[in-house]
Amino acid sequence: MLAADLLLSLVWLALGLLVAGLACAARWDLGARGVLRGARGVWSTLALSALSAVVGGWLGALLFGRLYGAPMALWVSVVACALLPFALKRLQR
Repeated sequence: MLAADLLLSLVWLALGLLVAGLACAARWDLGARGVLRGARGVWSTLALSALSAVVGGWLGALLFGRLYGAPMALWVSVVACALLPFALKRLQR
């Protein structure tokens, strides 16, 4: 049971890192636009996406079952990568 949960967490972590890589590639300046730039922006995007994917995966697994954990992790990670940097920038003003 524990090994399966660890494997699921690693899969969700990999999904989050994939989404972060795509987000960094989409924002050619390699960071959350306006929040952090350069290498710190890349690391913050990676951390944000990975953490949100794991949390979203566990939330999806608990609410909908293990089958729906991965799609929930993917969507939560995409939404977090797309909206959180702009929300943080808005809160900084």
